[in-house]
Amino acid sequence: MIPKPTKRKKKKYKTPLPKGDRFCQGCGSTSQLEVHHVYYGVGNRNLSSKHECVEWLCNECHRGNNGVHGINKDLDNKLKVKHQETLEMSISRQEFIKLFGRNYLG
Repeated sequence: MIPKPTKRKKKKYKTPLPKGDRFCQGCGSTSQLEVHHVYYGVGNRNLSSKHECVEWLCNECHRGNNGVHGINKDLDNKLKVKHQETLEMSISRQEFIKLFGRNYLG
């Protein structure tokens, strides 16, 4: 019997809490806050945790119809730009694009 090849598991990073005060980055609310991974999707959620690309969002700005996972692409892009600018203080733009697959800075 041939043994199955073992898959190497990727290290899962614990989701850090966003730095700074606890308020929604979309509307300023301080209730029903959730941690939002700025770069989400296959593989990017773990990278967001690793690089502390997380923000506080209220449940409506996060998962509501007008939230970042709904139709509010302006807020979604604003957060992506903010975190790309922060990351580019420690890594190059090419490294950022290699990690997250694209450039969000114009």
